[in-house]
Amino acid sequence: MLLAVSGGVDSSALMVASTLIREDLGIHFEVATIDHGLRLESASEAHAVLDRAQALGLTAHVRRVNVPTSGNLEAGARSVRYQALEDLRSQRALTWIATAHTASDQAETVLMRLGRGSALRGARGIAARKGRIIRPLLELVREECVGFVHSHGIPYFSDPMNLEPRFLRTRVRHELLPRFQEVLGAAATRHLASFAAHAAEDEAFLAGLAQAALTRLTLENGSLDAAGARALHPALQGRVFVAWLETEGLQPERADLNAVREALLHLKDQPLDSGALVRATGGTLRLERAPPPGPPKSQRLEGEGSVLWAPWYLVRSDGSPALEAGERRFTLLHEGPVWVRARRPGDRVQGADGRHRKVQDVLVDARIPREARASWPLLCDAADRVMWVIGVWPQTSGPGLGVACVRALRKGVLLSATSERSL
Repeated sequence: MLLAVSGGVDSSALMVASTLIREDLGIHFEVATIDHGLRLESASEAHAVLDRAQALGLTAHVRRVNVPTSGNLEAGARSVRYQALEDLRSQRALTWIATAHTASDQAETVLMRLGRGSALRGARGIAARKGRIIRPLLELVREECVGFVHSHGIPYFSDPMNLEPRFLRTRVRHELLPRFQEVLGAAATRHLASFAAHAAEDEAFLAGLAQAALTRLTLENGSLDAAGARALHPALQGRVFVAWLETEGLQPERADLNAVREALLHLKDQPLDSGALVRATGGTLRLERAPPPGPPKSQRLEGEGSVLWAPWYLVRSDGSPALEAGERRFTLLHEGPVWVRARRPGDRVQGADGRHRKVQDVLVDARIPREARASWPLLCDAADRVMWVIGVWPQTSGPGLGVACVRALRKGVLLSATSERSL
């Protein structure tokens, strides 16, 4: 186990307590202290921790990190600190990283998050275990750590940055939490920490239900079934939306959830603060990450040629004239050169019954998303007549185009058909 020790009272208590139990529990402990380089004294303090750890018979390491100067200083320091700890844990082939967070830290975190309007998910506070990180002191208040180090005569540092009023946690620690204890009693800190533990249990249960609902409501193209989402209990609905947006790589805020709810309620497109757009069409909610690109240029397909028209890959061979589109392979009975291009105003197709239809209507009936219609690939002959709306039309064989064999591999099952009708 790698102990994260800054030299403060809590982490010093963790280091000494670990030496007292290592033989009984058979645990191998090592110490890591991270020098953030934010103060002139940080290097000397880090090496003082190194000396104390070695005096206790522990292998110790000092790592210097570069903290980003832009943005939130606390968040930046925390990010590089945990990365350095994980790198060291991996290099030393250790199993766990232990930090010295206490119930007092937990109470501060809960107050900060509730004050910012957090829901139950944020009220979980600091997790007792997250990945390879564990926090064995989470049930102790800071006063107990102070008493422990004093009783063992352990020296420790007091970081002056912990007194900086520009940091929110500092103000909560020295102004708000003492006021809570003054009004509600000394047990208020433990009660806040206990609330976080109960919130974590409830949130884990609700998150499991939400994940099951998300799996059930997610369609093949990644959109959500709107009717199913509307029927969810509000406690699950918001969690489903959060999980859905997170699977799309977003970090949703409250405003984003409100936008998704508005899209669902009124079936009207809603922008998100991230720049993405929630589209509500065809009974679904769909996320559009960026404005759709303009249609690609027309591409000629002749002889031993191929065309990449994402997400389609079209291939033609002289030996056996064919086109491949995604998982399907089509035999093309048209010998001359063909072009692949995007839709243009006025484009029409002719069905087997001789009737003409707008390509726009064909795409709408096929439930092609609106943002994808402008760049959907069409196969045209030398006279620029649309022979094939790729993957969509014809439903039956059209002029100059027939499918002699279609094979589709879907979910491990090989389907085949031999006819003069296209699929």
